[in-house]
Amino acid sequence: MRLGITEHRVRLGPQEYRVLRTTGLRRALCGDTGQWLDFRVNREAAAELAAAWLLAARSPRSLVHVPLRKRGERPVGPPPPEPHQTRDLLLVHHSRQFPASRWKAVRARLGHGSPHTVAFRRADFPPPRTASSPVPITPGSATGSGWPPPPTPSC
Repeated sequence: MRLGITEHRVRLGPQEYRVLRTTGLRRALCGDTGQWLDFRVNREAAAELAAAWLLAARSPRSLVHVPLRKRGERPVGPPPPEPHQTRDLLLVHHSRQFPASRWKAVRARLGHGSPHTVAFRRADFPPPRTASSPVPITPGSATGSGWPPPPTPSC
């Protein structure tokens, strides 16, 4: 799988940030109703979102920006509940300790950047599950955790 990105370098005070902005995800939407975030993606956009997440996990010094606002193409289906605001997604490695309050200032300084393509191997992603290959239920797994507990036998 290939993911198109644009690399930006932004200096904000003594800090320099490397921002990787994805160029795909035309069929994705993140809506904020004030109480819930609602992601709507098609299969292709879900794969690209997983690739962006993997890129953020493997690039601990970078900020991965997934622009989801102001996109021309939207997922098929009912519109998100009103009122809502569309949101972008910013993926940051936990070790970066990036304060969310600083994102507006960094985003305002993004220029044209330089285009790149990131290639992922098939081995980077697990194979898709199908109805013919269900997830095995084992004791202690999320689906076989024993909850609810079995009924207590009565005498």
